[in-house]
Amino acid sequence: MAENPTLWEQPGQAQKILKERNKLQQALNNYQQLKNQLADNIGLIELAEQENEADILQEAEKSLVDLQEIARKRKLESLLSGEADGNDCYLGSCRCRRYGGTGLGRIGIAHVFKMGRTAWL
Repeated sequence: MAENPTLWEQPGQAQKILKERNKLQQALNNYQQLKNQLADNIGLIELAEQENEADILQEAEKSLVDLQEIARKRKLESLLSGEADGNDCYLGSCRCRRYGGTGLGRIGIAHVFKMGRTAWL
């Protein structure tokens, strides 16, 4: 793509293409990293079971749990990284019973959601 000599005739379009290329390359690298770590942990678990190494087995199983959390976060990042998601936050409002007890409470309480963080305004 970047090797195409006509790409740079429209710098704005070229910049968008290269940005998308880098984003896709990073996503692919993240996937490969998760895939390799999963394979390593599975192999380690199999070896630990064969050798009756409880400590290694426990460590590898913990690593799998950690890996699952990383995968969950990356999935969320992926879901929030579409074309319309250039802004890294979501602003919403809620009506809750906490304020007033009627279910209508304070309309307009908002939260900012940014990759797992919530802040009430």
